[in-house]
Amino acid sequence: MEEEFALVDRKLQKIVFAMEAVMDALYEKTLVITSVYRDNYRSNHYYYRAVDIRSSDLTHEQCMDMTRALNLIFPYGKAAYETVLYHNAGSGWHFHVQIKAENDGKRKLPEKLGRNYRENKNASGMEV
Repeated sequence: MEEEFALVDRKLQKIVFAMEAVMDALYEKTLVITSVYRDNYRSNHYYYRAVDIRSSDLTHEQCMDMTRALNLIFPYGKAAYETVLYHNAGSGWHFHVQIKAENDGKRKLPEKLGRNYRENKNASGMEV
């Protein structure tokens, strides 16, 4: 998971580090990332612009307070979207932390992956 997190967009890393500091300072809890990359080109996870974080160590109220506070500090920058979601997407309640693409909404793989990675993948992410 650490290798995948190293590929995450730097802005998202800063938000996760801030979230980690808040969890530790207010609740004395350790932040645990449960998902970084997903092989689904429609997901921000595919572009290393989203991570999922365990919430089971906190109460529902603590999770809601953190979500509201972090969204005030780190606005998503696009109407109807939030940087931090506290939701159950079918796999249990968790935080989903995301940032929007900085290149006018065009989806792009991070440069850190290198040119060879992008050249050997087709549009769906499959090896060619």
